[in-house]
Amino acid sequence: MAEISKRDVRENNEKNVLQDVMNSGPTSRSQVAKDLQLNKVTVSDIFSQLIDEGYLEELGAGAGSQAGGRKPTLYRFDPHFGYVISFDLGFHATDMSVSTLDGQVLQSGNFWGEGAALTERLALMLAKIQAYQRQPVTQTRHGLMGVAIGIHGIVYQNRILDSPFLATTDVDIAAYFQQALHVPVVLENEANLAALYARDFTQLATAQQDLVALSIHKGIGAGVVINGQLFRGAQGGAGEVGRTFVEPDAAGEPIKIETLCSEDAVMAQLREALGDPALTEKAVALRYQADDVKVQQVLSQFATYLAMVVHNLVATYDPKIVVINSTLMAQIPRLLAVVASEVQRFGSQVRLTLCQDVDHAVTLGGTALIVHQVLGMGRRQLHFKNA
Repeated sequence: MAEISKRDVRENNEKNVLQDVMNSGPTSRSQVAKDLQLNKVTVSDIFSQLIDEGYLEELGAGAGSQAGGRKPTLYRFDPHFGYVISFDLGFHATDMSVSTLDGQVLQSGNFWGEGAALTERLALMLAKIQAYQRQPVTQTRHGLMGVAIGIHGIVYQNRILDSPFLATTDVDIAAYFQQALHVPVVLENEANLAALYARDFTQLATAQQDLVALSIHKGIGAGVVINGQLFRGAQGGAGEVGRTFVEPDAAGEPIKIETLCSEDAVMAQLREALGDPALTEKAVALRYQADDVKVQQVLSQFATYLAMVVHNLVATYDPKIVVINSTLMAQIPRLLAVVASEVQRFGSQVRLTLCQDVDHAVTLGGTALIVHQVLGMGRRQLHFKNA
């Protein structure tokens, strides 16, 4: 067994103190010492170091105790330390978020991507980053500290192994941005990032250690968190539930579930049923609320197929909660009860909930991922408080 040095202990304590301040701040030295059961002198010394290095910001005196006495000085993670940028490289568009290292969103937006070559999209992403770097509002101590990119496909060791929507042959996306920006760049499956969002940005973070985030877009994927950590599988393919087979077609060929109940598949079915090629999700929601028979029939079938996916995920991973990340279901939240009823009918018991922020779940999950790397937090959990 390797001997643990005093330096190792010190570095571990520094990370634990920083984690506690980020998760519990504003807080005081004495409260952190109590939280971590560390000597007050040790914690005070670490605080002084973190302040000198720019990690912590002093906020002034907090409330005194009921017994009276000196009011504690409060600190928080300094939002001016630096920032990170994350992208969701989707089929139809690219979403972008700029955040401080404590998870506060400074800017977000999206730009069209459908039909553009990957090299064009990457060049536009780089131009957006460089334009943001030139803005006076972005002046922080360390500036841009990292980039995260959500990929709709299988990612392994920071390379895309397979994506049905991106022509990625011979394109090293991470290297492209690293060479231009000289900061860490991480690629991750978008469903995995949605799972990190659920773990780190919502109340689920403290209540649930085992969860699945089910992302339903052009395809279907699941991000799996077990014992608080992402489960990626041997080569990044864990959670590719959209590629599982449900039944053979008339020719005996197996049918992938995502061809039946991805959002694109369902919208195609609805447009055909209603004879409206320009039908939008918002219009579908209005028709569903108005009890349109054709819409209800298609969405009832969608709910049944989706319940099958959830049932299979529960049977495989046994999560405490399944978070559904779907813009269509966000428009029609009543569908959640239909899916839950079907899941129960299939014999599975699991809590179902809708993603709290379908527009930013992937980019905020990317924020969580790159911040962990930039700060060297390893397996320590951070609970962000994006307001």
